[in-house]
Amino acid sequence: MKKKIYLFCTLLISTIIASFIWKITNLPVSSNLDYGGEYFKKNYNSNNDTIRFFLFILISLIPFLLTYLHFYKNNNYNLKSIFFIKENEEKNVKVFKINWLFNFFLICVFLEFLLIKFETFISPLDIFHEGLWLTSSLNYTYTNNFWLSSYIDRGFFGNFFPLILWKTNGIISIGSARFFDLLLIFFNKIFLLCLAKQITDNINFDQLRKILFFSILAIIFLSLSDYTDSKPYSRFCLLLLFLNIFFISLKNTDKLNFFNFLLGTFSLVSMIWFIDIGAYINILIFVIIIFFLIRKNYKYISSIILGILFSWTFFYVVISGYEFQSFVNNTINIFSTMDQIHGLIHPVPFFSDDSRATKTIIFFIITGIFVINICFNKSNNVSNNGRIFFIFFYLSSLIVYKSGLSRSDSGHIRGASEIVILLLSTFIVYYFVTLSSQEKLKKKFSILNKKFINLISVTTLLSIIIFNLEIYKIKNIPSVFKKIDNLMHAPDKEFLSNSNAKEWSEFVSDEYNELIVYYKNLTKDEDCVQIFTDEQAVPYLMRKKTCTNYYQMLIAEPKKIQEDFVNQLQIKKPKIILYKSERVFWVQAENRLPIVNLYLEKNYEFHSKFKYWTFIKLKNVN
Repeated sequence: MKKKIYLFCTLLISTIIASFIWKITNLPVSSNLDYGGEYFKKNYNSNNDTIRFFLFILISLIPFLLTYLHFYKNNNYNLKSIFFIKENEEKNVKVFKINWLFNFFLICVFLEFLLIKFETFISPLDIFHEGLWLTSSLNYTYTNNFWLSSYIDRGFFGNFFPLILWKTNGIISIGSARFFDLLLIFFNKIFLLCLAKQITDNINFDQLRKILFFSILAIIFLSLSDYTDSKPYSRFCLLLLFLNIFFISLKNTDKLNFFNFLLGTFSLVSMIWFIDIGAYINILIFVIIIFFLIRKNYKYISSIILGILFSWTFFYVVISGYEFQSFVNNTINIFSTMDQIHGLIHPVPFFSDDSRATKTIIFFIITGIFVINICFNKSNNVSNNGRIFFIFFYLSSLIVYKSGLSRSDSGHIRGASEIVILLLSTFIVYYFVTLSSQEKLKKKFSILNKKFINLISVTTLLSIIIFNLEIYKIKNIPSVFKKIDNLMHAPDKEFLSNSNAKEWSEFVSDEYNELIVYYKNLTKDEDCVQIFTDEQAVPYLMRKKTCTNYYQMLIAEPKKIQEDFVNQLQIKKPKIILYKSERVFWVQAENRLPIVNLYLEKNYEFHSKFKYWTFIKLKNVN
């Protein structure tokens, strides 16, 4: 008991110190920066919160780790041996297969997808966010170029994913993009279920408790991914797949192997998925290589490096040199400018009124404590591969939280903390099931052996409740394909109704139907359109490519981007530009993009105002 009190005091003191260090850590700000949002206005370095966060985690947990290893050294692996445990030194336990239970949950996932009310997704368009991928995808359909036609912020897949279904079924529609987003959540659930299965396979419980562990873990994992709220997980889909493949690859560290090779290909695949996820996965790949280099698993490393070289070489060969150069330039520009443009200062944990930020930081500390206990304690029922995986899983959660550190509003903090929530949930379930194995509780839990069928019944019932399967509607499954077809074929005007839209927001209203008709009439002789507002879906709704690469005003602030914007305007000379909106704006573009605005003021003049929207025309043009 005394040791536990010392451990608690060590953690408490180190966390308090870490909180004060968070407050006083301030990196110098470059005097050359002349753009940005909150960071620029408050003279704040965009890397501050990242440094603060990792210092906080290290200062909080390292003293706890060292104290823990000292107090329980007879029952713990030391820092060196934790990464060098040989498989034949592990406990010789019987491995119980739960494939049948995995298949049961897999069927539930399929049923849940088939029972989605697809008609409810014919709803008001988010003209700002959905415009990010609708307009860039439409630009490709007219130009057959990706980065050469659009300056994008999310990444190849993040901005062009509608093309997958547009090209497959020949339908250019908002509904196709919405349906593909639902498919992403479907695959998320499958990857989450596979992850729960792999974790369970590396936990050395007896058969009954392994069934209990997997059932609870699967239900929790699957409930975290919701078809009605795809934002947190749609971008993490590839990361979940990466973690699954990494877990599998740990079984083959001493030889060249396909899964190890596949792991290396994620260096490219992630970079053309989402730019931020690409950065996170490439950092993880680098750490994995360093780790196995220390372990002298050279064949494992060779497989990964072969995958990296093959994927990047293949990508360079299959696309044009101009496209590759544009991809590199676009990616570097976003990496170097996005935090400054988009950033919001992260609340100081325990010293601010933001409870979500403080709660999330606490989750990281608690999860770190669990990682230390489970991975270093010899008595825990976890395989060596499971221990290594948990360490990398925790590391990935820390890296992914960069998204919450860069834009620290409630939504981004929530989304960026999803990975640590998965790991924390795993440990809570592990300790719950482990507690059920204690002598005092064994007799109570032994009745489960006699009531095995009841356990499965409860699992089924919980699955139905969590997944909201509405089994009585299974008879409607034959009509699901018609509903999907209706969603993908729904005309754009059905997404422009304000029946469910907010009074003032980025969601469209009926008036956008009138705007599109008006703007089409103004540009009926033009093959492209140009906007200077935040209504990024307007070019898509008009079914016209953009005259320049720039249809996202929010990311065009850096001086060199504005100068390129002006150069393209000088070449294309669009006659009519949608200049101002009173309906949707984050920051008025004339204030955000002064170089571009100055060019427009010199070369354009007022044309007309239609309701909330102001148009300008090229001077000396009738």
